[in-house]
Amino acid sequence: MPLLMESGGEAAETAYGSHTLQYLKDNEYNNDHEAVQGVQKHEKFGERGAWVPVSNYADALGMTTDQKDALSTKVALAYNSGKDMVEDLEKVK
Repeated sequence: MPLLMESGGEAAETAYGSHTLQYLKDNEYNNDHEAVQGVQKHEKFGERGAWVPVSNYADALGMTTDQKDALSTKVALAYNSGKDMVEDLEKVK
């Protein structure tokens, strides 16, 4: 299970990063409301992408709703920790 979560998280992080970087490159000097909404949209894409493979795996195992809720909390914490770490690294560049 940890390997699955790591692989799923890495795939989601890669997709999230690629989409966000491309969007930012395309709108490099554009800080208007539409540009901010675009970044937020890509963040939601990354968040969903981090959970879907884990949810599918949990369903395949027959996890209960309570077990999936607990797993969801762990995935959210791991995702947000990674996101915070990337943001912190970007601040020091």
